Amino acid sequence: MHYYATEGDFNVMVIDLLGPCLEDLLEYCRRKFTLKTVVMLAIQMVFTLKTFTYIASKNRIRAPKWFPS
Repeated sequence: MHYYATEGDFNVMVIDLLGPCLEDLLEYCRRKFTLKTVVMLAIQMVFTLKTFTYIASKNRIRAPKWFPS
């Protein structure tokens, strides 16, 4: 993470782009992911949400109401 702050009414976070987006990967796989790929994506998403929630709580950043706690 390079930068995070509040700019006006918005929370801003700047991070590195680490690879292709999911849409590009889905196109590469002819619009069909294997079960293994879906499970790996789900694990990564849960880990990312937990990490973000931890960082947000340490820095007292308020998450949106729809964001899981």
